[in-house]
Amino acid sequence: MKYHTFTLLVIVLTFLFPPLLSQSQTTGFSINPKAGIYRAKDEAGAVMGVETSYLRNGWMFSLDFYQFEEIRYFSSDEDIFRQVGIMAGKYYGDRLFRVQLQGGIAPIWQIGSREGSETEKFTTAGLALKTGFKFIPLPFFSIGIDLQGNINP
Repeated sequence: MKYHTFTLLVIVLTFLFPPLLSQSQTTGFSINPKAGIYRAKDEAGAVMGVETSYLRNGWMFSLDFYQFEEIRYFSSDEDIFRQVGIMAGKYYGDRLFRVQLQGGIAPIWQIGSREGSETEKFTTAGLALKTGFKFIPLPFFSIGIDLQGNINP
């Protein structure tokens, strides 16, 4: 249910504030909804989040939030994690295609399990590294793929 509310909020903001989603400009802000999968050791699951970026003169500064939900078949003990990242880096390309390389800090913490069972909660700071590729067909729309790693103790 939380994801449905989050997704609806992103869609509403997309249509109410199209200048914020100006993907084709080389200076300005962008808001990027994120969805995908993750893999960590013997765990895997779904991830959703949002990234807000400021682009200027080939540099990119980002603040992002992700929620990871573990998916286990034949088990109800699925863990939930959250991450907030502050990153900086460069982007290459302007109009139709864009490649971005970023690094920064990204604390990650466990907020519990879906069923509310007792789990060992933790918080750790991490070094986040991200590379991404975007196809920008319209001034207010892009689609792409990001590969991100979080190195933590």
